Amino acid sequence: MLQIEFQVRDEPKMIYRIAEYFIMLERKYELPVKQFVIFLGSDNPKMPTELDRERLKFSYPLVSLSTLDYHIFLNSDKPEEIILGILADFKGENPENALKQILVRVKETTKEDFSLNRYFNQLRVLAQLRNLEPLRWAAKFKNRYGQHRRIHQRRKGCSLS
Repeated sequence: MLQIEFQVRDEPKMIYRIAEYFIMLERKYELPVKQFVIFLGSDNPKMPTELDRERLKFSYPLVSLSTLDYHIFLNSDKPEEIILGILADFKGENPENALKQILVRVKETTKEDFSLNRYFNQLRVLAQLRNLEPLRWAAKFKNRYGQHRRIHQRRKGCSLS
């Protein structure tokens, strides 16, 4: 049984919630349980990940995306993974340049306009978690890409509906 919990804010009592979930899942399914908390916030989480009592020891892995190098996500061929780069560490890179790289990779790995729009919208939501205002450039990128796609399709004799 795999449980992944996404957390945006530092939650001091997260250890108790994850421990409760562990016991409930173990009791209900009688299967080994693996748990992960994925922290999406931009700050460094301080929530405890271990509980050590006289008759109970419990811990869970906490992965903070803001500590991972965004190039890890850029190297993916899956746009769903690439967009997570917006939550990672830009390693001193200007945020606008990092966003441009993310947008270019999303475009390169997406085949349909509908999917591309969906990824851009998801990227906009994730950027808000980092308090970035990047989507001014993203809107320009999207408009430029959309115009390029329409011109290319007209040359091929296709029409957009």
